[in-house]
Amino acid sequence: MAQLMNNGYYRAVLINLLVNFATFGAALFIPNIAAKYGATGIQLSAIISFYNLAIFLTSWYFGRLADVRGKRVILMYGLFLSAITCFTHIFISSISTLFLIRILFGATIGIYTGALVAYAYESGKKLGIYAGFGAGGTAIGSLVVGMIGNYTWIFIVCSLFMVSAFAVALTLTFQNEKKHAVPLIPRHVLRNAVPAYLGVLIRHSGATAIWTIFPVFLAKIGCTPAEIGILYMLNTATQAITMFALDRYASTTLLPIGFGLSAVTFLTFTFASNFVHMVPTQVLLGISWATMYVGALKYINERNAEHATASGLLSSTTSLANIIGPVITGIVIGTAAVSETRIETFHIVMYLAALFALVSLIVYFAAQPRRTHNKVY
Repeated sequence: MAQLMNNGYYRAVLINLLVNFATFGAALFIPNIAAKYGATGIQLSAIISFYNLAIFLTSWYFGRLADVRGKRVILMYGLFLSAITCFTHIFISSISTLFLIRILFGATIGIYTGALVAYAYESGKKLGIYAGFGAGGTAIGSLVVGMIGNYTWIFIVCSLFMVSAFAVALTLTFQNEKKHAVPLIPRHVLRNAVPAYLGVLIRHSGATAIWTIFPVFLAKIGCTPAEIGILYMLNTATQAITMFALDRYASTTLLPIGFGLSAVTFLTFTFASNFVHMVPTQVLLGISWATMYVGALKYINERNAEHATASGLLSSTTSLANIIGPVITGIVIGTAAVSETRIETFHIVMYLAALFALVSLIVYFAAQPRRTHNKVY
């Protein structure tokens, strides 16, 4: 173990586990806290949307800056500020303070994302293991904070995990860093990996449309709160296990599998009518996300020398999808001639998500360049 931790790659992997624990753990009960202070559905949507918008903007900007100025300073500042903004969650006392603190937290976690992925890729290139530990951090975080229960202590524990990530980052070595002149709008980076960026944006927009109403859907088909927690854990655990095995496969194999399997997975949701039926769907979901996400990470980094910029843009892409998805759900609920709590409404959203995933697969192949890009290491 000591020998492994002397390797910069495995330290980056550990940091990814710690920050995913902190970010997911801090987010888990935000809807509950919002409800405690009387937030309306529109206000909760605004809080979530602006949080993702903050990640979108800072991931884009600071991913690029990490390639221009160097990854060390961006990574350190990002983790340090994230530890502070994570801790400030204990001061939430109203809807306005919740709104402000979540935006600040989103802005700070977007700072380090691209730099951390780039460091891991350049140190070990095993992005499957890296992403797998991130999913593992999410799974552990959901379990631990659920056991803690008390909001104040949840945020204290999450901030301690973020501080631990910063402490590990202090031990990283940054030797012979290559810096790049990257424009504010890096068209060449986007162009080199447009099939991955577009495919992920379309697929994940459909997915987040489902996640907006997913807990309500699960309750509607009779799942208890404990069973809902088990299903979420099963999804993230499957992601982690699957990701560990994906480094051997080409990105051009993983991405279409991820898109196609996502379409199948979202359709299977419509056939589920109880907890037992949902169990295999969560295994499928974990596999589909793992193959798509690891495939996307590999695809964009193999085709761009500006690894932090490319990875920051992928984070921006998923954050943008996190904004688009709830809008899709809102449109469905607003225009469908059914109640938002009827099972038909949930199924319409799931059919749309499956269609989006199918379109992402078509777009992925249609957007491929006529000449295969050479890998850039």
